[in-house]
Amino acid sequence: MGFTEIFGMLFIVAGILGLALETSAEVLQLSRPALFYSLLIGLCITSFPLLDGIGVERKAKSQLYCLDVFLR
Repeated sequence: MGFTEIFGMLFIVAGILGLALETSAEVLQLSRPALFYSLLIGLCITSFPLLDGIGVERKAKSQLYCLDVFLR
């Protein structure tokens, strides 16, 4: 894994943790509901490219897959 991939992954993790933190009485706390929803968003972000890649691999040509996706 190169530097840009590691930087991108750390950037996403920092964003997820940033969404889950809340300030209450000048104290930074981790909110459980916010953490749950931010992790759910992260799971959706990660699952889309994986599922899209599986769809491309199952088609004979990636151009046919793109055409199939855009024409639906």
